[in-house]
Amino acid sequence: MSVYEGVWYNHAAQELVLTLRPAVAGFLEAALVTFVHLVAAATWPIWRFILYSIRQNSTQDVFHAQRQVAIRNSNTAANAAGQMLKMMFGWRKYKVHSFARNFIYLVVCVAVFILWTICGLYAPYIYTRTSPDVLLAGSELCGWPSTPGGATGESLEMFTLNEAAMVDGMRAADAYVQQCYGKNGSDVATKCNAYPHRSLNFTTSDGECPFGNNGEVCVSVNSTVMRVDTGYLDSSRDFGVNLGHENTIQYRKVSTCSPIHTAGFVNIINTTGTPLAADYLPGAVLLQYMYGPQFDYNFTYEYNYQQLFYPIGYTVAVADYIPGNSTVHDGWVANSTLYNQTDGDVSLVFMAGNQIKYPAPVYDPFYAAGLDPADAVQIPYQDTNVTYYTTTRAVSVIACKEQHQFCLAGSTENCSPLGGIGNILDKVDKLPGANMPQIATAGRIGYALATTSIAAVLTDLGPSALLVSRTLNGLQQLASLPIDQWRAEVSNWHSIAFARMQAIVLSYAAGPEKAAFNQYVQKPGPALQKWACKTQRVRDSHGYINFDMAGLIVLVVVGAGLVVLGFVFESLVGLVSKLGRRLGDRRHKWLAEGLYHLHKETLQARGVREWQDTDQVMPKSHWSMEPAAAMDDPNQAVSFLHVPMKVSTP
Repeated sequence: MSVYEGVWYNHAAQELVLTLRPAVAGFLEAALVTFVHLVAAATWPIWRFILYSIRQNSTQDVFHAQRQVAIRNSNTAANAAGQMLKMMFGWRKYKVHSFARNFIYLVVCVAVFILWTICGLYAPYIYTRTSPDVLLAGSELCGWPSTPGGATGESLEMFTLNEAAMVDGMRAADAYVQQCYGKNGSDVATKCNAYPHRSLNFTTSDGECPFGNNGEVCVSVNSTVMRVDTGYLDSSRDFGVNLGHENTIQYRKVSTCSPIHTAGFVNIINTTGTPLAADYLPGAVLLQYMYGPQFDYNFTYEYNYQQLFYPIGYTVAVADYIPGNSTVHDGWVANSTLYNQTDGDVSLVFMAGNQIKYPAPVYDPFYAAGLDPADAVQIPYQDTNVTYYTTTRAVSVIACKEQHQFCLAGSTENCSPLGGIGNILDKVDKLPGANMPQIATAGRIGYALATTSIAAVLTDLGPSALLVSRTLNGLQQLASLPIDQWRAEVSNWHSIAFARMQAIVLSYAAGPEKAAFNQYVQKPGPALQKWACKTQRVRDSHGYINFDMAGLIVLVVVGAGLVVLGFVFESLVGLVSKLGRRLGDRRHKWLAEGLYHLHKETLQARGVREWQDTDQVMPKSHWSMEPAAAMDDPNQAVSFLHVPMKVSTP
């Protein structure tokens, strides 16, 4: 992914941002701190003049005169504070009250020093407070991988690549969830910065059963129907599509899941003496689950009962039904006794425990074990027998109804109805006021929906999608499963699906996740490229640094103004002093105690004459000075020959 370097507007954070690579950003960081120090030094003349003028007409003793000279010729607040301390301790043996008379000056100098130190500490705030998001530069591989035409050799090759990529992508999503989603997630982990938002959050609650005529298909013993709701996910905040509020959309997913009964939906077939006997081992008994026909079969899923007697762990199978779009689903059509609605898709998850043994009875309806006395088995261990429990049902089933919704520009009123993926995008196009950026963004999210259903998660991951598979030791379950383990499984499946959705939406703008797909990328038209290819925001994981442009501009403009004011301050004071005699006298004292004027007095005492610009900060003379003789005695005073000579003025 190529990161855009320069100035851009982060619509989610509502801030103007300057993004720089680490080397350049480091230079700017150092320059900002240096600039603050420059401003501090440039503005000291203003503070110096204020301090000098506080008690200009007070007691005219030597202590006062030295303090005025020290303040007048200090170059920084720290330097002035140091001079005040030197005077306080240098005069401590004399009855001039040096500590009391210099205390206020010391406090002011220290306060100015602390003020600019704090300002220096604020400079890093310009980049440390800024959102870590960066904008991707437009990729030449923006778009979805696809091939035109029918089943050509090229499209078959891509199909093979796609199948492998879907499995790899879902595995990556699973790993991402374990590392970054939920309470175990960590912002510190580099991989957790892969997407604009670390996780797509959702809430769970109890719901009503959408299966059967009156919800009687859902298991109600030790179980309550589970409703998963993402709320309204913002295309800018959650998916990183960096568009203004008027061009954003919101996406929502609502799932209703529950273990469902198998009684009344199972045909038990003994293959002995039937034409099926030739296809199975002798004595095979088949369990055919009749939730609707799939492909050319009149059943949805078939389980061979002989699996219970082989050393096999968890196995899973899925079926998904998408009403109104026969080209999208896998061939299963739900029968009306299970599902007779059209406002959502259905995923069925079939799970068989097979030879898995549990250390304690399991009352969870999906993993039920040890509920029948025949489920208990004795396994010898050292000098005793240990009791384990096998699965009570050969196959358990969870059904999920999945619904999707899009809303325009952050409004929960201008929304499509909750429905399945079969026609959801058509409904977005027909929403009042839908514009091209919104339609393009909905298309990116909608593309990911078909491959991020619950059925897709279980298809790609198989038994590894089950949390209980992570606590296995061979065929022995080490964990004592809670009564609501199935709800944890459903939550995990949704998390994996959302992590995969984040990756797919990002890959549209960033380019395919696998380089093998590069040759198949179909770029969007010119009108869509502006809205879809150059608007993707991600969280930075490559060291790029963002600067708050508003803060940077304020710092530079205000700082530059103070620097200019500091440089011209004495000239301004000179102009103002012409407005009155009293001001003129103060101006004269200010000049007289300046470094160059004090030096003038020293030189003048030694005979240097013909001074010019005596009303300026730096008086000048055309006289030159040459030493009369070298010093033979270190205690010998230096004398000068003062020779007037004409020097051309510039």
